[in-house]
Amino acid sequence: MSKVNPQEDFGNIADGLVQLRFADEAGKVKDISASEMAESLQGLVEFTNQLSKTGMFGTGLAPEVRVRPAQEGSFILEAMLQWGSENPEAWGALHSTASGLFVQAVNVGFKRLRSETYTDYEYLDNGNVKVLWRDSTPDELPMKTWDTLRKMKRPTKRALRKIMAPLGDDVDRLEFRDASVRKTTQEILSTNAEVVAVRSDYRIAAAEEDEVETFIETFEAEAQLESIDFRPGEKWQVKTLHGKRKALVVDEDFLRDLDKGMALHKNDIFSVTICETRTVKNGRTSREWELVKVARKKRGDTDDSDGTSRESTE
Repeated sequence: MSKVNPQEDFGNIADGLVQLRFADEAGKVKDISASEMAESLQGLVEFTNQLSKTGMFGTGLAPEVRVRPAQEGSFILEAMLQWGSENPEAWGALHSTASGLFVQAVNVGFKRLRSETYTDYEYLDNGNVKVLWRDSTPDELPMKTWDTLRKMKRPTKRALRKIMAPLGDDVDRLEFRDASVRKTTQEILSTNAEVVAVRSDYRIAAAEEDEVETFIETFEAEAQLESIDFRPGEKWQVKTLHGKRKALVVDEDFLRDLDKGMALHKNDIFSVTICETRTVKNGRTSREWELVKVARKKRGDTDDSDGTSRESTE
């Protein structure tokens, strides 16, 4: 992959083209899932916008991502990264292309996904970071771009996964090539791919780390105890205006009264203080209840035969 050599004098970035060639083990692909191809395009746009916010393309607006017509006989996606009417100042050399910067960032992103190690890095006077990888190859990037790729947070990882979406099913190999927009598809294909992604790269990006958030709330309610289990650590079925839920009774005074023979009757109404722990993991919410305070508010059926106490169940 050609490197961009930063200069102290900022230059302009030219439009560029990123060619993505999808292939199977035989080197060809007949067709690809439309939804996965749509994801790949979406990932291209998302990753480009993220890089733009870090200053990879200078201080102006993010380049517009456009797609050239598909070529017959192969499955190749060619995305043009185009500027507006005026090119912004950029950190790269005078004839840098937006696509070249994009492919360089993709390459660094894949290295981070693969946990490739860097042996050294240096903060330069021009605001960039020079990174030296274990194989002795260097990369120079704006500081914010390097921080974004180094940390590989969820949005960055998700954008790279989307770009590689066809690798999850129909495709075994994804090749990236950077070229001038004046080059034809065949002219671009005649050059070596700057970056290659394989199915294992997709699996790494798709293996999202579990994000867990916990919220604790305490509130009071009226409740009926519909299912009672006196065994230590077992939960009781509790019915409230907030719904039915299994809950652990931790009110020691209430449990002590039960030990002393206090009977529970059908349709008893209790005032309870509930400690609810909500856990949000991968977009799903689970709830755990503990009854930290239980006091009978209204007695239900008074027929002793319906009464239940700890002693009568053991």
